[in-house]
Amino acid sequence: MSIFIYLGEFAFAVMILGLLLFSLFSAVEKEWRAFGRSLFVTLGFLFLNALIWMLPYTIRKIILGVFFLFLVLLFMFFIFSPKPKRRIDTKGKKRKIKVFGVQNFCEFCKKCALNCPSHAIPLGEKREENGSLRWIIDREACYEFWRKCGTDCAKCIYVCPYSKPNNLMHKIIRMANSKSTGVQKLSMKGDDFFYGTHPKEKKSLDWTK
Repeated sequence: MSIFIYLGEFAFAVMILGLLLFSLFSAVEKEWRAFGRSLFVTLGFLFLNALIWMLPYTIRKIILGVFFLFLVLLFMFFIFSPKPKRRIDTKGKKRKIKVFGVQNFCEFCKKCALNCPSHAIPLGEKREENGSLRWIIDREACYEFWRKCGTDCAKCIYVCPYSKPNNLMHKIIRMANSKSTGVQKLSMKGDDFFYGTHPKEKKSLDWTK
């Protein structure tokens, strides 16, 4: 058997294993939309793999080889894509802080602004306030909504991709996000696909009613 088939099958196995782990974590956290979609994609990969094995040997070797090469190029793109920027203080000096890449991710994501019921979070660029650049929320609109619903909203925190459960899968994704803006863009699309652009709220616990 050609080395291309071995490499292609290895790539398929890694992706399927990763999706199965993600399905397991989603089921444990009761994120049923993510569980259903990840399971659907896993079955799709298994079906595609079965179809490839029904093809003639030469065609099968070419397809699996191209698939493996595509994953290698994708991996290289993530490795060499720009790293998240370091935060700069008001004096223009770099602070010695650990870079998580969260603010870079926010520039791509803005899911909190899209889901804010009071439209208090801006979709535009950062503005200067008190000597630093930030997204300036409409505090009055936010607080007014709190008063109307009788409690704090926290919708922005709930929908944030960085607020996902602190399991192994999400730890790996956060670590990769801190290293590459390419991974940030891909993980944002993945979050939209598995959890939704407008995630449904979980049911409140009995003691909160």
